[in-house]
Amino acid sequence: MRRIAEYLILTAGLLAPNCKSQSLADQMNFRTGDQDGAHLYGVAAFSGYSTSAFPVGQSIQPGVSSIGGDANYGASASMGWQRHRDWMNLSVVYSPSYTGQVHYSNLNSLNHTLVLTATRKMGRKWTASLSGSGQDMSVTQFLFNPTSFAVRSQAPLSFDDLAAAFSAGQFTSSQVASMLTGAYPPASPTQSLLYGYRTLAYSAQASLVYAYSPRLSFQVSSFASGSQPLNNGGQSPGVYLVNHTVGANGGVMMSYSLSPRTQVGLDLSESWQMNHYQGALITTARGSIGRKMGEHWFATVNGGFFNTRPTKTGPTLPDYGTIGGGSLGFKTYQHTLTASYGRSSTDSYGLIGTSTAIGSSWLWHHPGSDWSLTAGYYEEQTRNTGFASLSGWEAAGGVTRRLNDRSTLAAQYAFLNASSIYSGILTKLSVHSVRLTVGWSPQANLR
Repeated sequence: MRRIAEYLILTAGLLAPNCKSQSLADQMNFRTGDQDGAHLYGVAAFSGYSTSAFPVGQSIQPGVSSIGGDANYGASASMGWQRHRDWMNLSVVYSPSYTGQVHYSNLNSLNHTLVLTATRKMGRKWTASLSGSGQDMSVTQFLFNPTSFAVRSQAPLSFDDLAAAFSAGQFTSSQVASMLTGAYPPASPTQSLLYGYRTLAYSAQASLVYAYSPRLSFQVSSFASGSQPLNNGGQSPGVYLVNHTVGANGGVMMSYSLSPRTQVGLDLSESWQMNHYQGALITTARGSIGRKMGEHWFATVNGGFFNTRPTKTGPTLPDYGTIGGGSLGFKTYQHTLTASYGRSSTDSYGLIGTSTAIGSSWLWHHPGSDWSLTAGYYEEQTRNTGFASLSGWEAAGGVTRRLNDRSTLAAQYAFLNASSIYSGILTKLSVHSVRLTVGWSPQANLR
């Protein structure tokens, strides 16, 4: 019977995508609509199973004892406040969730995510924006939490807005732009190797845009972020690879539309990053081009270089190097496919070196159908830090069934695999996780 139960659980997971798309749809419908004020976007209850209830790297955290799998349960909600005017957009979205373990109750956790965005037009040519985010989350919930890549790829967007989210064209409205270009907490499959079971991450972004003409614009922006480990569910504190990272960035950018379908850009930025081992100033210069190819395809390419100047004694860092990447998207009546690749001088959590990230996403939904499917993959590798190398990837998928105008049922599956080399010691971790979720929204679901 136990083998049959495990087989049924795995079968449900393999059919499953994550139901992130439904919560994103709820938020998008509210935040791009005309309803001002406070709203409840949706609530959900879930239950699932993970093959490792405490997925951390034991070599990095020698005081932590590994434990086996466990069933889990919990509930989540998404709520917010917004105000939209011709000259101003404000929004606040708060998403709490609670995750409990059947056998390891000391790992029960209350998780929080908060995202704030504000944009204001100052005259005909100037636009100012400010955004911020914070996230306090355990690994169990992190596996099913939407990242910024998922927000861009799996939200219910028009083709023009999807392309604009990947820097190919312009957004159709300031409301959509504010939702998709704000600051989001960092997300990486190597999070557990760096910080253990629970992580606090926060970021803020400010920008000022001057539209010289409908085709030419200039932008000045700044960005700050930080992350650190929190208590790890009552287990021994252990020795974290990085106890705290913090960074800030400032830059200028020019964007010019060669045609309604082709856009080019240049940007120059200066950033400061620091953690327990590293500290440096990094100058980055980059050029980019994005094009919408017909009514369904878009592509972007960017490239440049970075120069690093250490600000503290520590591991040897790369003096300079190349950066770049690209993205490709395809959207039809039923399918949305996106893929991206990027190479940069820092990773999601601010480790300085050479970082590469690969992401892909697929969403299927036939308008009028009660079913939708999603699948996604994200990988990140960090090298040349002078003290450690990290790599990790996460894959997720699922199916969502609309039960009625306001309720959905979703089956989800996620797999996380990560490894690191620190002080000559190889550390590996992996976890399979499945989840069944019932969701409810106060507004009618799109079909």
